[in-house]
Amino acid sequence: MQTEVFKIINRKDISIVFLKSNANRVAEQVQLMQKRKKINKLSLLFDLDIPEDERFKKRIELLTDVISDDSFDPKILANSVLVFDHGSNCIDNFSLPMQKIGVHKIYDQSGKRKYKLENFNDLFHRYSGSASNIFNHRFLEYNSSYIPAFGTEFSVTPTYVEAGFGRGKSDQSAKTLSTIEAFERYINMYDQKKLSSIRKSFNDMDKTNTLDPESLILHSKKEYSNPHFKLKRYSKKLPIDWVRANDLTRREEIFIPKSAVWFGEKKKNEDSNVYAFETSNGMAIGGDEEEATLYGVYELIERDCFLKAWYGKTLVKEIDWKSVGLHDFEALSEILKKKKQYIHVFDITGETGIPTFWAMLKSEDPNCTMAIYNATGCNLNPVKAIQAALYEVVTSFPIYEKILQKNLKLKEQAQKVQKSPKNVLNFQDHVLYYANYENSKQFNYLIGRKITDLKICNITSIPLTYKEEFQQVKNLVENKGYRILSINVTPDFLQQEGLVGVKTLVPGLLPMTFGEQYRRIRTDKVSEYNSLFNQDFEQVNLAPHPFP
Repeated sequence: MQTEVFKIINRKDISIVFLKSNANRVAEQVQLMQKRKKINKLSLLFDLDIPEDERFKKRIELLTDVISDDSFDPKILANSVLVFDHGSNCIDNFSLPMQKIGVHKIYDQSGKRKYKLENFNDLFHRYSGSASNIFNHRFLEYNSSYIPAFGTEFSVTPTYVEAGFGRGKSDQSAKTLSTIEAFERYINMYDQKKLSSIRKSFNDMDKTNTLDPESLILHSKKEYSNPHFKLKRYSKKLPIDWVRANDLTRREEIFIPKSAVWFGEKKKNEDSNVYAFETSNGMAIGGDEEEATLYGVYELIERDCFLKAWYGKTLVKEIDWKSVGLHDFEALSEILKKKKQYIHVFDITGETGIPTFWAMLKSEDPNCTMAIYNATGCNLNPVKAIQAALYEVVTSFPIYEKILQKNLKLKEQAQKVQKSPKNVLNFQDHVLYYANYENSKQFNYLIGRKITDLKICNITSIPLTYKEEFQQVKNLVENKGYRILSINVTPDFLQQEGLVGVKTLVPGLLPMTFGEQYRRIRTDKVSEYNSLFNQDFEQVNLAPHPFP
């Protein structure tokens, strides 16, 4: 039977089922749904030819049983999405655009990875409870209304807890991805590998094999003068810690600042002389160093392009994301429209030419609790890049929407932050500032212009191996004069699991920071980015960036 449950959306509100366009089999599945206990309120049926999924019968048990035969006509299923409201027995029919020739080849191109998600399904259990003290617990993010999302928490200190989050087509993939991200943060906050370091000023280092910290784009006098700036003022005479890394471009060893690798060091600034705000930017886990570095480079590029587009207030093009075969999101967008929430995707691809996209979910309801959420994606395959960004926005938007309705403390913080950009001081403030409808109007310069088709090129029908993909990405980055630096930060226990953690640096790309007191910008880089879009750069956008 050619059927598959693609995902269960929020298990309490909406369910999605993909069905082959075959009247008899569609009718058969409707009969199955009628026999099940009433659990979900809505179900969606899609006209797509999806390979057999043996788990279908188990998953179908989660669906509802209140579809009456006289209200269902299988013929109207062709090229459409049906929304079944089981509370009222109403059916809404939304037509979908015809699938373009070749879309499936692009969308299904998965490549050959060394890191396979299913191999690490039980990672959480091996590193939590009595087996290990790394993970505290894993939880379902029930505020994610449309896509399964899980969090995996770990203690940084006895009073400070961090978490990794995962989203996926199934609960299991979301769980595993949350554990992988938790590992990334765990090994990236502090040096779990215990690498050796030396303490010297840049002036005292051998310049032939030492990275100049200023090449990483540091803070300016404006940030130094901000009363909320809590780090050291950099100078070439400041003693700092250095660790050995690999310069993949020049194929040699190089010393890089330790604080550029482990961002948790800033929490003990008095001892470590940290002079720049750092995040997990460029940290990734893979099956080997090349695969992890590939993911790290993608992340560095997507954030660099996003920051340049924001700070330059670049009129990037909005693209017709519905033309590339992401039918699950097409259907979801119809549901969101009923709530006056709209998905926008912008092409922000920069000088390297590696496809990069900015996804935005924006409410047009003046009385909304949550006004906007933004995310980015980068991949040689543009459809994968768009998909990654869409997963982020459609997951995170409703989470903040619901929390802001229920959590009085967060609501009060949001109201304080929204009064002035100067109040944006930490990671969450960037999201809370634009949760306000009036503040979200600062994005209107991007919306309402012509939506262009996405030009997909350089995509072959033969999937690349991760090594081939890495080499292509490396060449594209280095051809623009950038160097790729990497350092293996994998602790022994994680390496035994067949995983490798790598922190990647590409000097010259704008680094992601949070808090207005910690901006790190080079205006010449922003100006060069604007020139790619045939636009003049006038001045830096003074509004806080909206990246989560």
